[in-house]
Amino acid sequence: MSEVERTVNIVVALDLDRYDEVLESVRKAGLIIRSKQPAIGTVVGSAPEISLPKLRAVDGVESVEPERVFQV
Repeated sequence: MSEVERTVNIVVALDLDRYDEVLESVRKAGLIIRSKQPAIGTVVGSAPEISLPKLRAVDGVESVEPERVFQV
């Protein structure tokens, strides 16, 4: 029996000088992109929890953090 992969919502900070290049690399590493913020060097998306170490290891990734949701 296979275990169901848990998907997590994350914010990834990318090297601002290589944003487009690194964006493509994290997409290939498993990130499903939901929104891009090139002016501040971040991308929001989701990925299988098991792929987080692979995303963190991509050259040009500065951080991979859980997405924080605020409600009022």
